[in-house]
Amino acid sequence: MIENLESNGESYTQNLSVLDVWRLALTRPNEGIYQRISDDPRASIGRAIGWIALSTGISYTISALAQLLLMQLFPLSSFLEGAEDVISGRLLSSMSTTFILACGLPFSVLVSTFGLLIFAGLIHFIAGALGGSGSFDRLVYVFAAISVPGAILSALLGLIPLVNCLTLPLALYILVLNMLAIKVVHK
Repeated sequence: MIENLESNGESYTQNLSVLDVWRLALTRPNEGIYQRISDDPRASIGRAIGWIALSTGISYTISALAQLLLMQLFPLSSFLEGAEDVISGRLLSSMSTTFILACGLPFSVLVSTFGLLIFAGLIHFIAGALGGSGSFDRLVYVFAAISVPGAILSALLGLIPLVNCLTLPLALYILVLNMLAIKVVHK
């Protein structure tokens, strides 16, 4: 149904689900799709920030749990000379990973959220100075629609040996999609 709406060139009143927005942003990148995402009646900075917080939490948790698993399999104490108790090393590593997960997650969410807002603010300012007429909240929304599924996909790819090298092409793809989003939002 979304495909029919986008090809008719009509004004859009249908709300897009979160998964539809993310799927369309990554798999169907064109000006019509990004205009549709930008015109979504539920498009807002609050929704975009919620998505960023969610993706940061998911990505951070995936990375922390992978690190915890690696520390359980290969404790630091087994690599140190004269280490007597591998079990206490495993316990210490799991406690430190739990501490890092609990304390680092909120900090990571704040950094990623403010990072997106600052990045979008700079782009919005530059686009406005060059004659762009888009709105800041729509730009943030489309940026989040692109970067959130990209971040989750990148975290998952990073877990798989030999496939994790695909995170660089994915980052370049996200950059190109962001440039298309700027073009659409700022006309």
